This record gives sequence, structure tokens and C-alpha cells, in this order.
Amino acid sequence: GEMDIQQLMAQLGSPGGGGDAATGSPFDAYGGGETKNQPLEGGGDTYVWQQTTETLTVAAPVPDGTRAKDVIVEYPTRRSVKAALKGGAGENVLFEGELRGAVIVDDSFWSLDEQDETLCLVLDVQKSSGSRELWPGFLTREGDSDYATITDTVFFDVALDGGDPQRVEIGLFGDDAPKTAANFKGLCEGFDDEDGEFRSYAGSPFHRVIPGFMCQGG
Repeated sequence: GEMDIQQLMAQLGSPGGGGDAATGSPFDAYGGGETKNQPLEGGGDTYVWQQTTETLTVAAPVPDGTRAKDVIVEYPTRRSVKAALKGGAGENVLFEGELRGAVIVDDSFWSLDEQDETLCLVLDVQKSSGSRELWPGFLTREGDSDYATITDTVFFDVALDGGDPQRVEIGLFGDDAPKTAANFKGLCEGFDDEDGEFRSYAGSPFHRVIPGFMCQGG
């Protein structure tokens, strides 16, 4: 099938969170939702994951025709992982980084498997005895804006005290917060609602300004 991380993300609901959207999906080993404020599923730019207190399963789409000999999965330490595909010009890294907890390397395995007609590299990660709890994520970089991808750029033309408007550009992280990014982009561009009324941020004031911290408006 076609390589499509967004399709896998949709099976799990919003990336980085839980919810009823995960229940009953082909990659739903444990069900959706959150327990004790920790997510049971989530994802990064190139993978999705689900967990119990003892295991964590990761799925990363790979191109059709990928074979086991093309795959590289390494655990440099008990708290780090690297997954890559061999290529003519070197390795194509699927994901790499520090883990949210320690794992039992010898009991952690990988396979190539079909997930909703998408070929995936699937990791079955066994948490070590000291890390057998729900992790806040798979890799520590999840949710780190330094690694997030800007999917859209929008702008406000802001005027102060009737002066000339100055443009402020805003990058949106659509992979990490798809619904929020889509809503914000829609209001920046403007749209007609179900009643035919035009909705937009245009002309709205900032009703609260805290210097050096934030502006509130809308």
C-alpha cells in the first residue's frame, strides 16, 4: 500500500494524545484514551505508537518492497533507539533519539507488517523493570518545538494606536496539533460558516496585552 503516516495517525486520533478515535483501529492493541494523565498512544513525524505499562509498540511506514535486510534497528543504550533503512546514498533514518524510559534490549524485537494496507516497520519494545509505567511519549523529542515541522505559515497585519500595520508571521505545527492548526489557519484566511456568515480574525482587537509575554485577542 501507499506510505502514509497521516492515515496511521488518524487511526490513533490526534498525534500525541488518546481518545475514542483509537478504539477498534487495525493498530489498536490496547484501546484508546488516557490513564493517570499519560497517553496510551501518540506519534511523531514518521511514526505512531501505543503502550501498556510493560510494552510499547511503534509503527513507522516504509516504502513498498522494503525487505528485512534493508532495515536497521539499533539500541545504542537502554535509553536510546535508532531505526533506519539502507539506501544507495547511505541510511534513511526513520526515527532516532533518547527514549522516555529504559528498555530490555534483548527482549525487544521488530518486524515488517501491514497496517491498514500500509507496510510498516513495527517495533515491540519491552520496558525494563524500573520503567514499567505509562510513559509520556516514545522519544523525548516528541512535543519539542525545536524538532517540530512548520506545515503552514499565516500572518497578522497589526496596527498600534492607528499607526501603519506591521506584519507578524506565524508558523503552524500541523503535524503535532492538526485540528488547532487547521482552525487557526481557517480564521486567518476567513471562511463562510453554515449560516453564510463570514468568519475571520480580520478587524478584531487584542483585548489583553502582557508585555514580554503574550497578547490575547480573537
